[in-house]
Amino acid sequence: MLPVKPGDVAEGERRERTGGDVGMIYQPRALAQVPYAGGMVALAVILFLNAAFNALTWPNFFRRVVKDPRARDSNGKATAFLTVHLYIFIAAMVMAALSLVAGVAALAGGFD
Repeated sequence: MLPVKPGDVAEGERRERTGGDVGMIYQPRALAQVPYAGGMVALAVILFLNAAFNALTWPNFFRRVVKDPRARDSNGKATAFLTVHLYIFIAAMVMAALSLVAGVAALAGGFD
């Protein structure tokens, strides 16, 4: 099979060189082997933005929850309100850390 550059032969001739499959268009091996990293960069950016949002937003939210009168009962013991929001805060911080690690892995080629 001869390598064909896009646009150098007519469509019918290209189909003949690829074995006659109507829907198949031959791609030179050199183009097929070039890795495309654009999707990984976009993924890394999204993951870094997610990590930054979680790291910047949730600590302020949790500080407000701790100061809320519903966080403690009359004896000073933590209420379900504080406990639930503590778990939400911990989950958000874990997701921020995982997003950061996944973003670095995406840039380093760890998902290839």
